[in-house]
Amino acid sequence: MTQPPIIPGRQPAWPPPPAPTTPRQRTHPLAWAAAIIIGGSVGAAGFFAYRAFAPAGFPGKPADSGIEACEAMRDGPIGNQTPLTEDRYRKTRALFAGSRDPDIRENGTKLIDIAWQAGQDESKALAYMGPLMDAASGLQTACADHGIILPNN
Repeated sequence: MTQPPIIPGRQPAWPPPPAPTTPRQRTHPLAWAAAIIIGGSVGAAGFFAYRAFAPAGFPGKPADSGIEACEAMRDGPIGNQTPLTEDRYRKTRALFAGSRDPDIRENGTKLIDIAWQAGQDESKALAYMGPLMDAASGLQTACADHGIILPNN
C-alpha cells in the first residue's frame, strides 16, 4: 500500500481551522410571548373540550345533576312519598333543570311540574294523569339511555 505523494500547498492543514463564529442571535421576546399565549390557548381549549364531551364519571368531569336525580329515583324508597313541599319541588326541579342531557332536562322538569300542579289541586288530579304518565315514560327512557332503570310506579 503506497501513500499518495505529498504536494506542498495542496494538503489540508491539520487540524482544520475553526469555523467562523457569528454572534448568537437572541430570540425576540414577542416570539416567546406568542408561543406562551398559543400554548395556553390550546391547553385551555383541550381542557374545556374534555369537560364538555367526556362521558360523566371520567376524572375531572363533574357529575350531571339530572343523572344524579335519576339515580336517586332508582335508589329511593318506592311507593307513596310524603307530600311534595315547595322547597322539595324547587330543589328537585333544579336538579332536572341543571342536567346536560336535554331529554332528562325536559322530561324531568315536566314531570316535577305536573306533580306539583296535581298536588296543589287534588280535585283535578285525575286530569293530570295523562301528561304525568307521558312525562314519567319520557324520563324513564332518558334515564335508561344512561343505564339507569327506574321502577314502574
